[in-house]
Amino acid sequence: MKGTVRHVVAGVQSGDGRIDLAAAAGVADVGGTAMTPETPYLLASISKMYTAAVILRLADEGRLHLSDPLAVSLPRSTYEGMHVIDGVDRSGEITIAQLLNHTSGLADYFGGKPKGGVSLADELKQGRDRSLDLDDVVRLVRTLPPRFVPGRHDDSDAHYSDTNFRLLAAVAAEVAGDPIEVLFDKLIFTKLGLE
Repeated sequence: MKGTVRHVVAGVQSGDGRIDLAAAAGVADVGGTAMTPETPYLLASISKMYTAAVILRLADEGRLHLSDPLAVSLPRSTYEGMHVIDGVDRSGEITIAQLLNHTSGLADYFGGKPKGGVSLADELKQGRDRSLDLDDVVRLVRTLPPRFVPGRHDDSDAHYSDTNFRLLAAVAAEVAGDPIEVLFDKLIFTKLGLE
């Protein structure tokens, strides 16, 4: 494989739902295990569009408002201390809209480097993968400095942060009473006939 592309999975499905082609190439891990169509694959940010669709559906149904701050939807213990600048904790002020458009100012738990440590992105590149639940993400973000005051609107004050969408998934689950993966199914996949 050229450059840094280590693997690929591709599939072609006909109009009748039949799989015409399922193929894979490259290596699945640092040990050199060959990729197969069944190898679990990192989705990266693909799920963000589904999370955004769920949030917008819940807003359309009146179950939340994009102007709602985190304090409306999540327990204080979930968000408290994630966004502290000059001794002021603005975590509860961050709105759903700011999470959606990356103007929350929250540090990125995936790309951010804790003092004396390496980022989760760097760990993944080195072949060390681990699962983090929301509590793990919140603990990590509390050790990283926020980028700017939430909601500032000039060209320099948007910062891509995976943290935003982990919090949006938590908001959706809290508001709707189902985990985000169930909401994907209920509000998107089933309605569109996706399997």
